[in-house]
Amino acid sequence: MKVFYIIKGALNKTKKSFERFPIPMACIILSALFFILDINNKMNVEVANVSLNTSNIKFGYLYLMATFIYIFIKLFNEGFLISTTTTEQLKKIKYLKVIIYILSIPLLYGVYKLLITEDQQLFLYENLYEYFGLLLFFIVSSFYVSKIFYNKDYSVYLIKFLTAIAISTVYSVILFAGLSAIFYASERLLGIAVSETAYIKTGIIVFMPFNLGVFLANLPNAMDSFSNYELTKPTKILIVYILIPIFSVYLLILYLYFGKILIQRQWPQGIITNLVLWFSTLSIIFLFILKVIKDNNLAEYFKKYFPVALLPALFMMFLSMGIRINQYGLTESRYFVIAAGVFSVISILYFIFFKDNSSILIPVILSVIIIVSSLGPISAYSLSRGSQNRRFTKVLVKNNMLKGNKIVPNSNISEEDREQIVSVVNYMINNHRPWELKYIPKDFELNGSNFEETFGFSSSIYSENDFIDYYFEGNSALDISGYSKIMKFSLSSDMIDMPIQSVGNYRISLAGDSIVLDYVDEENVLNIATINSKEVFDKVRVLKKAKGIIEPDNLAVSGISNGIKYKIIFTSLSEQRLTEKDRFYYMEFYLLVDNKFKLSNLKTVETKPQLMKSEL
Repeated sequence: MKVFYIIKGALNKTKKSFERFPIPMACIILSALFFILDINNKMNVEVANVSLNTSNIKFGYLYLMATFIYIFIKLFNEGFLISTTTTEQLKKIKYLKVIIYILSIPLLYGVYKLLITEDQQLFLYENLYEYFGLLLFFIVSSFYVSKIFYNKDYSVYLIKFLTAIAISTVYSVILFAGLSAIFYASERLLGIAVSETAYIKTGIIVFMPFNLGVFLANLPNAMDSFSNYELTKPTKILIVYILIPIFSVYLLILYLYFGKILIQRQWPQGIITNLVLWFSTLSIIFLFILKVIKDNNLAEYFKKYFPVALLPALFMMFLSMGIRINQYGLTESRYFVIAAGVFSVISILYFIFFKDNSSILIPVILSVIIIVSSLGPISAYSLSRGSQNRRFTKVLVKNNMLKGNKIVPNSNISEEDREQIVSVVNYMINNHRPWELKYIPKDFELNGSNFEETFGFSSSIYSENDFIDYYFEGNSALDISGYSKIMKFSLSSDMIDMPIQSVGNYRISLAGDSIVLDYVDEENVLNIATINSKEVFDKVRVLKKAKGIIEPDNLAVSGISNGIKYKIIFTSLSEQRLTEKDRFYYMEFYLLVDNKFKLSNLKTVETKPQLMKSEL
């Protein structure tokens, strides 16, 4: 019942949203309505007019954009009102309001004509980035626009803003979960048919009009005073004694991981970006919140030293992304990662050198980066197109495949260059307009014959020897005589999160192409064997070519090391060569051991691990 009264109170509160934000609330209701109509049209199999089906969802996206444009305008007007000191200025503001609302009409018309209805399909090519970039710009700008003229208390205003988002999200999730439970119970207990679309439509209503209504009802007013604002004691304890240690320990773990990379001299693919980027974004929000706490020594030390300590981690992220771009060129996703990284660096530097300021400049910079990344000549779409074209031209010139502006077929090129050409063509055809890739004929299509006719080689970059696999079906008995223990392990080349597996005292770890088997006890770590995974797969290729059928003992690896007798029996193997240097592989195997000969005080006989002999 308590939840019911909470939801009832939230619904009553949304009345304030209609009073303060009538146009945005009307737009979000219309947007939800058109999205629901689109669902109904898609369910109606008799509707044959495709453009009619897509028009509803297009209007849904138009009114969604209008919602946040008019929220931005309303908040701007509220902020501008604070700066007025005379009745004459107040009259001018009224005229300015009218002008702004009039200008919003051609803006929305331009959004509809240029970004939504340009192509038959919705959000093709750069329209996707332009629409959602513009939408995100107005959303982020709404975080600060009402405080642009008076921002001394902006940190508190932002906390109130984020709190309003959290409240509306929690209420919406609770309401949707409750309604979904009612639908489910009605269907299961009463036999009332509830379609899947009922859940979708309910979600649209709850997470659009209801969610926005609750959010706007709790949104602080620009004229509200926050000079005496203080966090509650439980919130302070949470931030200072729980969140600060968590952020600090996570950063320490990052540096330990970077140290591990330097020691092993193996650069991981992709994980550094994910580890650092999300953490730096959360750190910026956390530093904003910490500006409110001014009477705690731990918080003051954290605000002083944490931003400085975060900069090297961001440098590692840029280094990782630079390696990827150097190898494969710039893409939209890599552009956005760099843009987010640039924002993080600027924000951190601002916290270091201007920590006593209101920090309103940080979201302003974010909104500028968003709009620059989405529109214009240095947008993600434009720069990635240019990068891939330069990469394409470079490899064509290198292999004498350009004559004027025409491609000359050449089958005699290296596998690496062939992979580059196929990669660029696939990326550009799938993510850009075909004619945006230089030198490609107008009638070019991404199929085998057309590709081979244009370039002189197939678009398939894999040969029959690039993939190999082996699987033991269990149709014969395994010889385990002479061993006292048997353990099962599985590993793959992309085991970034868990490069080490342990069963009892035995540990398997990856080190490049090597599989390292160790015995670990309380006193020391004893290496039992180091196996080259490439040699294992080369053995599979040789055996398959020679005899077709492979027995488990043909691939088994055995030996004695540090007094431990061992045997590895592979049960599943697969390898896919991605490039001349890169590959992905997966292994499953049994480890058989007998350590009754292990004597710590005696010199033991060690044998080099070797594949079991087999007849070829």
